[in-house]
Amino acid sequence: MKKTTLYTTHLELNAKMTSFGGYEMPVQYSGITKEHLAVRSSVGVFDVSHMGEFYVSGNKSLALLQYVCSNDISKVILGKAQYNYFPNQMGGIVDDLIVYRLKKHKYFLVVNASNIDKDWKWISKWNEQIKAKISNISDYMSLIAIQGPLGIKVAQYLSEADLNSLSYYSHLTTNFAGKENADFIFRGLRSSLDFEYEKQIAETNSVMNKEIETIFILSDRKYGMISSSIVREIIKNNGDISGFVPKEVKIS
Repeated sequence: MKKTTLYTTHLELNAKMTSFGGYEMPVQYSGITKEHLAVRSSVGVFDVSHMGEFYVSGNKSLALLQYVCSNDISKVILGKAQYNYFPNQMGGIVDDLIVYRLKKHKYFLVVNASNIDKDWKWISKWNEQIKAKISNISDYMSLIAIQGPLGIKVAQYLSEADLNSLSYYSHLTTNFAGKENADFIFRGLRSSLDFEYEKQIAETNSVMNKEIETIFILSDRKYGMISSSIVREIIKNNGDISGFVPKEVKIS
């Protein structure tokens, strides 16, 4: 079972751990109701480092993403992001994902933790004929969500960039807690502010531990996977839509 960079921090905060997407993840800390209300009324911090991340780059990057994604990737300008599906060949869904445009020919994909291997095989399969540059960096990234009405205030305290300038589904790379190359994304999800922080962790794990502990001190809130699922209103299927086929699609 894999562990995120913040595993030790979760244990020190008396989190109840559970298995999810191949990782040991915090399911709750102080209680579902308390955590849910904290996110809705003030701010909460959620470790989502179990999510998968892919880079797609090169002159063929747009062609590949246009082929495998349900949305029009050509409409994604620099600094913006777009919600998407990987549709299968039967009109169903392989997985849902978010596509970020980092440069003219470089995109960043975030996919669901439980589907990382499946999604990677899927995109690699179609890339055999298109030949874009793709890389699976899921094991080298950490992801933190800072959510709730006070999310900007907490994140702004740790960054020099004007995070209030971020519009819906926008992102920027800036400093965070004294460290460079943090990518903040505003998605406006869960009826509250949603920032996600992504950082390579090949150098040291202690850096991320220090940063998340700083956020916890400032916000005095952290929450687990159950309250996150409740706020997203997808607790029934836990976000797993893999293999979904619309009823109206008849397969001969």
